[in-house]
Amino acid sequence: MKPVLRSAPARMDGVAAQTLDFAVDKAFTAATMRRSTLDFCVRMNSTDERRAGLANRHRLITWEGGLPIVHNGTIVGGVGVSGVQGHEDVECAQAALHSLGLGNGT
Repeated sequence: MKPVLRSAPARMDGVAAQTLDFAVDKAFTAATMRRSTLDFCVRMNSTDERRAGLANRHRLITWEGGLPIVHNGTIVGGVGVSGVQGHEDVECAQAALHSLGLGNGT
């Protein structure tokens, strides 16, 4: 199956325009790395070699707010939220998944 990027961006008033790009990158990272962006951050920061490798990868992001979308035990995509504190981005992403009956993305 070839991956397809679908996006349903929305932005609240007063939030910087680049937060949409950050949210999409968080969703991309969670889906392709098959883990939350926070878990990905911990993994990538575990060695200097991993940190250096990450610096050369376009679109991978290590900020909180990206969760994988899991359906029947299979990762089918990612959701990304950006614009507030990282833990609040995660709470919003979890709420989005819960509203779709998809658990919490972990």
